Amino acid sequence: MKNLMISSAALALMASGAVAGGLDRSGQSMGDLYQEGNVAKLSFGQVNPSISGTGSGIAAAGIAAGTAYDGVGEHYTAYALSLKMDINERLSFAIINDQPFGVDVLYPGSGTTTELGGTRATVDTRATTFVGRYKFDGGLSAHAGLRIQSISGEIDLSGIAYGVPGVTPTNANGYKLVAEQGTELGYLVGVAYERPDIALRVSLTYNSAIDYNLDATDSGGFFTSGDYTLETSTPESWNLEFQTGVAADTLVFGSIRWAAWGDFDVPANGLAGSDLADIDDSYAYTLGVGRRFNDKLSGSVSLSYEAEGDDLVSPLAPTNGLMGITVGAQYALNETVTLSGGVNYTKLGDARPETGSTERAQFTDNDSLGVGFSIAYKF
Repeated sequence: MKNLMISSAALALMASGAVAGGLDRSGQSMGDLYQEGNVAKLSFGQVNPSISGTGSGIAAAGIAAGTAYDGVGEHYTAYALSLKMDINERLSFAIINDQPFGVDVLYPGSGTTTELGGTRATVDTRATTFVGRYKFDGGLSAHAGLRIQSISGEIDLSGIAYGVPGVTPTNANGYKLVAEQGTELGYLVGVAYERPDIALRVSLTYNSAIDYNLDATDSGGFFTSGDYTLETSTPESWNLEFQTGVAADTLVFGSIRWAAWGDFDVPANGLAGSDLADIDDSYAYTLGVGRRFNDKLSGSVSLSYEAEGDDLVSPLAPTNGLMGITVGAQYALNETVTLSGGVNYTKLGDARPETGSTERAQFTDNDSLGVGFSIAYKF
């Protein structure tokens, strides 16, 4: 049952990650570190967000309200690999490879006849985490490790909302930023408390921010164009993960995650104080229940939630809060191979993409559908 909760929580995050707070995707869970015995696991998820809206119009530029922005959030596939091994009764370690952050956004339409048409953002990350765990007496343990993480991305600002070419003095319409891949090092530390007799485990993990100096090139708009060093970072975060038995063969599990996206920025070249990605801190909550039906089959249901904040949002993150449900199942093929799968449906909060603190579109009634699958081999 403990391993079912690990799989269910991971599948929920993987299936809903395209629309989670900030640029979160994997959730950086430490669940794989707590698997029993030596385990290798492969996981993947397919996420299909449906994010659409309607332009609010710009009277001064002769653009009427009603432009349809369909399919702004693009689907993506995520992969994760992990290896957990015991060194002795007290000491164990895990190696986790995942894609912790990302974004894929594209507004259809023209940059000369719509508010936001052609605006685009892609961010790709890959991280390998090396973490060790030591068990003390009394159910306490501590874990710590290093994370090697790479990031790259592109941003295009397009549409009359960013200025009219040749007319607006501070025109950013047509601006393009390309940041080459950079790799840096971060760390994590945490503690946990367990009571095996009631299947209780509570763990708290701190993930450090990771700072980058990326080779970047920008062009277009009123910004200074050319090569420059883009100073940015992925955020620090806290993860609280828990589970406890509530009846025979039944567990309740959940997590709380805070990520400091308010400190994340993407400065443009030649404009002091600029930030192309103004994103609020995020708080993500998951709560679920799992049930073992027999020695081979178990199931789970979990809810995920992020509170709505200011509905004036960056066009590069056109959602505001969420409520999701994930249904998962796990089947033991034999003593060494276990299959897990899950389906997630997430309802996305309404949002109003803005530039210059002015609403440029209204996004309502959006959602996301995701599926996740994993195979674990115990040796």
